[in-house]
Amino acid sequence: MKLLFHIGTEKTGTTSMQNWLAENRVQLLKHGVFACRSLGALSNRKISLWAQDESRPDRGFLSLGITTATQRRAFRQSLPATFAAEVAKARDLGCRIMVISNEHCHSRLRSQAEVNRAADFLAPHFAQIEILCALRPQIDMAISLASTLSRQRHRVDRRFLRRVVPENPYYDLDSLVSRWETAFGAHNVTLVPYRHFPDMAAWLAAHLGVDDRSLHPARRSNGPLDVQTMALINALDVPIFLQDGQRNPSAELFLDKLPCAEPLRIGRDLARNIQARFVAANQRLVARRPDLPAGCLEPDWQRHEGAANLHVLDEACAFSPQLGRLIRIFNERLVFERLNTALAQAEYALAQGQQGLAHGHLARAGGLAEKLTAGRHFRREAAAAKARITALHRQITPLGENRGG
Repeated sequence: MKLLFHIGTEKTGTTSMQNWLAENRVQLLKHGVFACRSLGALSNRKISLWAQDESRPDRGFLSLGITTATQRRAFRQSLPATFAAEVAKARDLGCRIMVISNEHCHSRLRSQAEVNRAADFLAPHFAQIEILCALRPQIDMAISLASTLSRQRHRVDRRFLRRVVPENPYYDLDSLVSRWETAFGAHNVTLVPYRHFPDMAAWLAAHLGVDDRSLHPARRSNGPLDVQTMALINALDVPIFLQDGQRNPSAELFLDKLPCAEPLRIGRDLARNIQARFVAANQRLVARRPDLPAGCLEPDWQRHEGAANLHVLDEACAFSPQLGRLIRIFNERLVFERLNTALAQAEYALAQGQQGLAHGHLARAGGLAEKLTAGRHFRREAAAAKARITALHRQITPLGENRGG
């Protein structure tokens, strides 16, 4: 069986492609294509987390609930066997290709040792491994990355552009490709110029020999944020994860509900100055790779026309502390309402004699109550809810957990 290993890069339609793979998982099996799940249901992020240096922190571990060194070691020890079992399942199903997709292999595996570790993880299971990597001009990557970082609650302002330099591994495409060529062989690396193929799901379907007319179409994901929305996130300073590694219960900002009337624009002159930093290295890469046509890493400069609005990100907001507190109150109120709903559902299930179902609702209510306790504005209500949960638990008989629902 062959492996098609899509490593990115970031900001080349990777999320849309991964959603397409997940939504068409069953249909793809009919074509002998197995979309990996053991490394992550959508983005197969566990492969990059497993391969990167153990000493380097990564917020991806927090999303898996891994917060300690002991948990991280257990993750590294268990993943190879879990993956091997899935490969065996794909082979038993008669699949000809397995697909792994994780763009963090581009951004997180920055050393040759880390890429080699990924190769060692995969090599025993496949007769052939093809590395797939889409490439995009660096200034276009940076502008798209700005919205993603803002979604992740990082501050994005003028200082962000100072890091768009050849010394930053994120933008060093020549070194990126070289690392994967060294680990897997240059003939096993396929590069796709994103400017020519912006629909990576369609490109992948054709490459796999699958008629995409029989599949669910790809949906665009992670579109650009409005520059005013990015400025709002800067002002709020609401992190997704707290210092103890727990998810912030007040982080929801419903960003996808906000329209994007004016995306970030830095101006054509600044864009040209930044892209000029990468011309020499890009030319070296294109010259040695027959799958990259001349000019494929030259930006479409029309995208950078129009007045610059970068200054909006640096503007101060006089009432940002009050606005941030209001957001936290609204988020905690949302948790409170969900808690009340779970309690009402538990009471109704008990009234119907469905004690197992009631137990599930109470477990969810308990988790919400803990979230509310971690906040600042509904602790008294959380304490009352915990007492109510305890009282309802007393109505469940020991055997009742196995009855109803």
